[in-house]
Amino acid sequence: MFRTVLITLVASVIAVGLVPSDSVGQRREKRTGVDFTAYIWPAARSGDVTLQGQTESVDNSIGDMLKFETWAMVFHVEAKKDYWSLILDLNYRQGEEDDLEGNRTETRTWLVEVGGAYWVAYQFEVLGGARFVNLKADITEESATLFSGSESWIDPFVGGRYNLPFARDWKLFVRGDIGGFGIGSKFTWNLVSGVDWRPVNLGFFFGYRVWSVDYESGSGESLFRYKAVRHGPALGLTFFFGER
Repeated sequence: MFRTVLITLVASVIAVGLVPSDSVGQRREKRTGVDFTAYIWPAARSGDVTLQGQTESVDNSIGDMLKFETWAMVFHVEAKKDYWSLILDLNYRQGEEDDLEGNRTETRTWLVEVGGAYWVAYQFEVLGGARFVNLKADITEESATLFSGSESWIDPFVGGRYNLPFARDWKLFVRGDIGGFGIGSKFTWNLVSGVDWRPVNLGFFFGYRVWSVDYESGSGESLFRYKAVRHGPALGLTFFFGER
């Protein structure tokens, strides 16, 4: 049910964005420059990881970030020319969770996103690309490794972005995309929204991001599965070089 609602939401954003700008009473504007954004993402996580047939929970809270048991750092670069944007997003996360039996699950995840966006109306962009995922997980007990596994895959994705300026130098933004489609993971979705303040070529933003993935390979004792939702606030800085 939730997946159906999410797909409908993203499809609606794309469909509205494809309406000619004159029809929605808005103008398109050309932009040239490069955005460089660095932000922290203290994300909670809920889900499971299966290594060699052994399943462990990978649940933790945003509060675990304060104990340095889970943390994430993201770098985002966009090169803009007229109505087009090229996107590069680098995301690294490390997490540790302990269960009631004394086992510890350690995960290290790389997300590398490459894509493009096209500005079809004043507020809307359609986007698409591919997200490379590398996940390494270990289940240990008293420093001894019980199970270990590593997988890499590529998820194609499509989606849309919406920007709404509401005051001088301020805007609201939301981005949603869906992907996987059985090519990499079974299904994945990503949603981020927030507020951006950019009075000069240095800006600040605060938002909330959710990323979900369901990936599976192998079977029986060779089964590797990672099904989880990661979500939490995002806070960062943006440097802009070019025409504002």
